[in-house]
Amino acid sequence: MVNTSHFTVADNTNSHYQTPTNTYNFVNRQSNELLVTIGDSWTWGNDLEDRLKSVYGELVSDHFNCDWLNLSLPGTGNFFITHLAEQLGTIELNYDKVRVICTFTEIGRSTNSQDDIDFDYNNWYLQNFTEYKDLYKLLYSMNRSCVNRIVTALPDYQVVFGSNMVEPLGFEDKNHIEKSWTQLMSEKQGFAYSDYCYGIGHGISHLERIKNLIPITDTDYKKWMVELLDGATKRIDVVSNSNFFKNLHPLKHGHRIWADACIKVLNNT
Repeated sequence: MVNTSHFTVADNTNSHYQTPTNTYNFVNRQSNELLVTIGDSWTWGNDLEDRLKSVYGELVSDHFNCDWLNLSLPGTGNFFITHLAEQLGTIELNYDKVRVICTFTEIGRSTNSQDDIDFDYNNWYLQNFTEYKDLYKLLYSMNRSCVNRIVTALPDYQVVFGSNMVEPLGFEDKNHIEKSWTQLMSEKQGFAYSDYCYGIGHGISHLERIKNLIPITDTDYKKWMVELLDGATKRIDVVSNSNFFKNLHPLKHGHRIWADACIKVLNNT
């Protein structure tokens, strides 16, 4: 049994919720094993008609017949996902086995906020930046920082990483799903798949704050942003015009596809 009150809830400092709201769920199957899914609105199950029966965390936990804790907050970013994983690591859980699936979202959500306060942008700039293309390395470093923190916080748990609407980045030597959730859906369901993408909505708009954190020129910043926006536009066009999504969220069969991918990796690690 896990008490969801242990975790930071949504409020107007970390989300679009104006009053404190607990978006987390716990399903008790009287098991000695636990599945934890951590993510944003895709992990929460936005736009599913029967959310708690159709969302991928339910499908994976049903497969393993284990208890399930869904730590998901619509609109959140990877640094907050990391924060939740670190909170999980401070709790004494009475389970023989704990599996954790961290499904990352757009890189850059909540840039220059309380969520990414531990990431040293200036130090990264001093050590890595020579031209605007290096800003892609910044995206890698941001995700990699989150991955390393999560692995450090959960040393005794089986942790799997994945990415929902954007390309996986920073997972390469960890247990992970090699293709994004969107790409797996495109291969299974036959809709087009766009070029590489690392941000769409909040991710792109929040990444604009980078220019306030490191001393890049307007020219370098604009070149990079044009490329990011091109990838975002193509990805939004794909997702918006597919019958397998609603309001940029996967529907029931999409959750089945991601659940199967999660189960496969969990069984092979």
